[in-house]
Amino acid sequence: MRMLATTLVLASLAGLARAEEPPRLTLTIGEEKTPLGIMPRCDDLAVVAITADGRGVKGLRPGETICSFDRSGGGGARQVYRIVVVAPKGAGATAADPAKPGRH
Repeated sequence: MRMLATTLVLASLAGLARAEEPPRLTLTIGEEKTPLGIMPRCDDLAVVAITADGRGVKGLRPGETICSFDRSGGGGARQVYRIVVVAPKGAGATAADPAKPGRH
């Protein structure tokens, strides 16, 4: 019975951990997402840049970072986002090399 109780507690904690994952925003390189809030803080400014108005982000290079924005209007609760920047569709695709038969 103790094992069952332990298993149920661990299963419910695992569910809570998944529920705490920040919302995911996917941007392509060069794309901006605004308004997300004010006073942004981002872990990796090589992946995203803060927009000129300070209320969003712009994708710079492929990668992931965590950013947060004040949603309360001045020093209160912050909204956290997992921001994923991807290359535009078709970027990086190369034409078939005629010197390598069988690759089209």
